[in-house]
Amino acid sequence: MNAQDLITTVKDNLGNRASGRIGSRDVDVVVLEALNLALPHIVLEAQPDYYNRTATVSLTTTEQVYDLPTNDEDGKVIRVKDIRGYRCYRSDGTIVPIMQLSYGNFIDRTADYEQAHQRNPTYFSLWGQTNKIHLDSLPSEALTLKLFVETYPVAITSSQLTQPLPIDDQWNIVVEAFATQHCYLKLQQREMYLIWNDLYLKQKAAISREENAKHNKNISASMIGVGKVSDPLHDPMVRRLN
Repeated sequence: MNAQDLITTVKDNLGNRASGRIGSRDVDVVVLEALNLALPHIVLEAQPDYYNRTATVSLTTTEQVYDLPTNDEDGKVIRVKDIRGYRCYRSDGTIVPIMQLSYGNFIDRTADYEQAHQRNPTYFSLWGQTNKIHLDSLPSEALTLKLFVETYPVAITSSQLTQPLPIDDQWNIVVEAFATQHCYLKLQQREMYLIWNDLYLKQKAAISREENAKHNKNISASMIGVGKVSDPLHDPMVRRLN
């Protein structure tokens, strides 16, 4: 399923209730909004490591400050939330020791930072309004900084509707139910909202139990419970009507 498939399915679920618009907005816009609300949470249920990526930064001999990468090693668009690990390599693959420091420690340890000495860096830090990578020196050779990062969810836009959703097919009904109940909530149709909200909870619970069972079957008894998906009945995305 892609985003356009979801929009079409949800519009079928709504029938003529939306009449092409929900409030002042087109139905397609509201369904896409619901999809972007749902996906981060459902992706974490389906693929707990989905937002952990690797990305690289090419370090040159003329630059000391670098932007965080906006694409991972597979070319997918990312927005870096946190750096979990890193390696610095020469062109021949040998490792250059480097350490990430907090802003305060970086300033304390790099008194000559602004002098831009030419030597392979020992430290780097993220700081500034745009969170750029600052090296303590100009590299003396071309290097590659490989980052193991946690990323933020990247919203699907109207130009990406035909791209496959980042979930397995069994989760499609969960996304569909959430998007449908979101639209009924916006339409202030309480009865239909509650029906689809109930379906969303039950489908999410059922699939989560299946995923937990498969997970536990494949790990040793001493690891039972590790990495299980969250309790779907305590879902932060569930709307409550007063």
